[in-house]
Amino acid sequence: MKALSYLLVSFIIVFSIFYVYLNHWDDILFSLFGIESEFTIYIGDQAMKVTVADTLAERKVGLSNVAGLRDLQGKLLIFDDEDYHGIWMKDMLFPIDVIWIDNDLEIVHIESNVQPSSYPDTIYGPPKPARYILETKAFFASSYKLNVGEKINIPSDLLTPDISNRLLGQ
Repeated sequence: MKALSYLLVSFIIVFSIFYVYLNHWDDILFSLFGIESEFTIYIGDQAMKVTVADTLAERKVGLSNVAGLRDLQGKLLIFDDEDYHGIWMKDMLFPIDVIWIDNDLEIVHIESNVQPSSYPDTIYGPPKPARYILETKAFFASSYKLNVGEKINIPSDLLTPDISNRLLGQ
């Protein structure tokens, strides 16, 4: 009976650790070490590493107070709904390109070389509703010849269920 109790307790501990790993590991790494998980997205054949902002608090911060980005690195802001989401340059330390992406994973608008000095006077937004915003180094869009209408490939684990189901035809 004692062995069965140890086995049960061991199972509960292992299950709990596995659950925390699957559901909260990114939060733990960020809280303890300031490490954000990176995901790979594709724009055409070009792979790009992005960190994700998918809560209101994370989206408000975006790339604020970040010293800079490496080439082919960015921040992907994920919103709950497709809308005219705007951004400002509060506490930004370098210029960026801002790329709005809709529910069909197509680029709907690009703002190039957005300057930190534009805050607080300017809020940038798309002419059409968007679900995602990709923030990159300035001149990324022109360097890689990005255009409105171009498709972005976002990993399925970053897609919201409604988009994932629609893309899979469910």
